[in-house]
Amino acid sequence: MDAKAYELRRLGRTVKIERLPMDLLILLLERRGDLVSREEIVDRLWGKETFVDSENSVNTAVRKVRAALRDDTSKPAFVQTVTGKGYRFCAVVTTLPAPETDQPPATAPTPTVPPAPSADQPAAPPNPPRPKWKIAAAAAVCLLLILALLLARASFPGSKVSGDQVTVALLPFENLTGSPDQDYFADGLTEETIGVLGRVNPQRLKVIARSSTSGYKRQAKGINQASEELGADYLVDGSVRRDQERVRVTVHLIRVRDGAQIWSENYDRIGSGVIQLQDDLGNAIARQIQVELSPAAGATGQQTRVLDAYDPYLLGRHSFLQITPAAIRKSIEYFQAAIARIRPMLSPSPDSPNPTPFSPSAAMWPPREIWPLASKAALEALRLNSSLAEAQASAGWVNFWLDWDWN
Repeated sequence: MDAKAYELRRLGRTVKIERLPMDLLILLLERRGDLVSREEIVDRLWGKETFVDSENSVNTAVRKVRAALRDDTSKPAFVQTVTGKGYRFCAVVTTLPAPETDQPPATAPTPTVPPAPSADQPAAPPNPPRPKWKIAAAAAVCLLLILALLLARASFPGSKVSGDQVTVALLPFENLTGSPDQDYFADGLTEETIGVLGRVNPQRLKVIARSSTSGYKRQAKGINQASEELGADYLVDGSVRRDQERVRVTVHLIRVRDGAQIWSENYDRIGSGVIQLQDDLGNAIARQIQVELSPAAGATGQQTRVLDAYDPYLLGRHSFLQITPAAIRKSIEYFQAAIARIRPMLSPSPDSPNPTPFSPSAAMWPPREIWPLASKAALEALRLNSSLAEAQASAGWVNFWLDWDWN
């Protein structure tokens, strides 16, 4: 690790690692042998003034550090987890003196000299040179093997050359409304647009996760720095203005290799059209990058276009991600308000529940009371639209935490 050069190397080769995992690795190395709490990690990586989903964000950063170090979670050689507390860098660290020049001096390999033969032991004859025809035959076999491998890869359905994949990073939309109370709307629009982009064409369009881009909120960083830290080919940034039921989103698409802004557009939406906004944004961005839409991209299911329900839904999700008892209680109020406004438009169900969000870390209600409500809510969401990722994820949480159906 060269902290000054912000570079991690293995056997002389640079290891690709994003900015936040790199900052975490530097922190763990600075505190090697000591326990580093999750709170200290959040303060170092995002700052005390930035709201993040700390549970998922820290877990993601640690997972990426372990991936870069090829560490095994079951038998960690580098990063040890202290359950409920934090993490500790447990490997032996040797601090090397800084080189006098910018480039580290090349180290020549130590030659190995065979021992001289003794008087009663004749010297071994030198290795005879290999015939040229054997060398040519070996080279031909290697070329044939490489050609066969490439043909085999091309014959598999869905196989792609890595160079065909395009990486896009959608930076958090800036709230230009003038009121921090509207941050939830900008954050929700950012997250849902990332979700739409991720469904467009996963084989060719790789989208950086929200947990990796959320740290760029309200941070004035240059295009080059953000692109290097995220490893993106294209950056998308934008802003949101909201006035009652009218929303204007301004979005820019930037090509990283030359810093050129290749596309810019304003989107004005009124009333229920706001809900369609993230779909329009995601598909427009994909078209500008000239990525063909996959057949599954248009099969996301019909969403209910009720702005009165969409707004409290975003507020509820924003509160729920704070994972505190007070915030979760508030999120329940928002979710139930959204359901009350949308229920008259839904097809009736014989056992339609009043859904309550469930968090195993909250531990605020008796399990026997909350579990049936959570299970019914997830099943009702799947009944209404089984193609929604949020509904499938909720059902997965119920299966994992309530039913212990870990498969």
